[in-house]
Amino acid sequence: ALLTGVSAMTAPAHSAGYVIGVSNSWAGNAWREEMVCAIKAQSTLSKKVDKVIVASRTTDAAGQSADVRSLITQGVNAIIINAGDVNAVNPALDEAVAKGIKVIAVDNAVTDKSATIVSNDKVAYGAVGAEALAKAMGYKGNVLYMRGISGAGADTDRDKGFKAVMAKYPKMKIAK
Repeated sequence: ALLTGVSAMTAPAHSAGYVIGVSNSWAGNAWREEMVCAIKAQSTLSKKVDKVIVASRTTDAAGQSADVRSLITQGVNAIIINAGDVNAVNPALDEAVAKGIKVIAVDNAVTDKSATIVSNDKVAYGAVGAEALAKAMGYKGNVLYMRGISGAGADTDRDKGFKAVMAKYPKMKIAK
């Protein structure tokens, strides 16, 4: 009887049968690849997700909108999107929401009012990183500054925070 009770306690929970879609507008970037892997890992660990369908490629807004529509036709219950353009994908996201699909935007927030945004304050994020770097360098020296995806809102905001802090330390130079 004791072994039966222990087996019941340690048996994996049954899946809720969810299918999660992931729309990633930029492939090949290490952070974005890690994001996709983390989504897959958490989905497996949750024991509530049967399948994760990933549309991860370097594309424009029209291509990402097509990816979202493809995820809709594949019957996903939710779409996690890291948008390349915060406005242009809204019509496709509206189609998903109209079908009862939950939309969660990560990193690059979208402007679609139906989406749940999971992101931090990117300006503050850039500032905190710059402040830590400045302190570690003794507030002087040359900084090799690498940006994210050009034109992405998250990159633009992080850049704003980073440069605002760097401007406070004239002995720190950003290499060009």
